[in-house]
Amino acid sequence: MTASLQSILDAILREEGGFTDNPADRAHYGKADPAQGRRWDCYCTNYGITQATLSDYYKRQATIDDVRNLSESQARTIYQKRYIEDPGFDKVPELIRPVLVDAGVNSGPRCSITWLQDVLNQQGYGPLTSDGILGPATRSAAEKAVSTMGAGLTKALIERRRIFLEHLIATNPSQKRFERGWMARLDRLETETA
Repeated sequence: MTASLQSILDAILREEGGFTDNPADRAHYGKADPAQGRRWDCYCTNYGITQATLSDYYKRQATIDDVRNLSESQARTIYQKRYIEDPGFDKVPELIRPVLVDAGVNSGPRCSITWLQDVLNQQGYGPLTSDGILGPATRSAAEKAVSTMGAGLTKALIERRRIFLEHLIATNPSQKRFERGWMARLDRLETETA
């Protein structure tokens, strides 16, 4: 793992913290699938890893104790595979990588990629299909945008995410309790990537 990826994971773990069990946390919204024998016993996360994500990692139903006992090393392995390698964030320009990975952890990799595609289209680097798939056309457009926009691209990506979160809070008032933390996270990310 490169130093850049290591520092991204360090920042993610600082943001996500330790074990929590908050029913208002949307990370669990709509994830139970009784048809497949999956149900979530808690709204818990550890290092930001949900019971659903840990179940996928273990290839079995993870228990609350499994989540509680998740090690930092296991969390790093999960983040590396699911939120960096699987979506292809290890193949994007280094400048935008922290922004894409953080958004992927917070809202899902497909959302992060869709926001990238939306921003690239808005900035004239398209046309790209906003499908949440990081294919060759999106990677090429991102490379061109980084070479001409520089940190302006990271700023535009963070602003796109901020708009999403503001809309989420406006349409689902139960999420207002997370607003200060989400916005502080974006502010820190913007400072770190400027």
